[in-house]
Amino acid sequence: MVVQMQMIYQKRSEDIAARFQARAAELRERVGIEIADRIVDRSPVDSGTYIMAHAAGPDMSGESASRSSQGKPRGRNASQFRELARANLRRSVSAAAVQASGTIWFRNRALHAGRVEYLGWPAPLFGNAGASGRGPYYVYADTRAEVPAIINQVAASMGFDTR
Repeated sequence: MVVQMQMIYQKRSEDIAARFQARAAELRERVGIEIADRIVDRSPVDSGTYIMAHAAGPDMSGESASRSSQGKPRGRNASQFRELARANLRRSVSAAAVQASGTIWFRNRALHAGRVEYLGWPAPLFGNAGASGRGPYYVYADTRAEVPAIINQVAASMGFDTR
């Protein structure tokens, strides 16, 4: 009788642990998707290179910036690029959430990502001494600042107590 009770108790514990792991994976993916959406919404679109260079994964250490906007047309359709970038980044987040039991990393592989995030484009812009560009945009810094609120929002929507 003791052996049977022990096995029932162990099985119940395994079920609880499995449900917990599934909920944690769902929370991780939903938080990642919300972060991805905010990154895309904050991204500027000129040639489309920057917004299409966002990536997510369980480990981004081997990836380097490699995408250039040189020679590409400027002033592209922002909504078209935004929706395509959103779908791509969400797909990357979902794959990373399955692969990773912990952190999902976000980065941008555009060669000019540092300018978009931190520097901007002070005059002269494109050789015109009177022209300067916008920026910096702080896409990742502003999104990073919202992560605690995003986690609370997603957790609450899933029924977790977020005191």
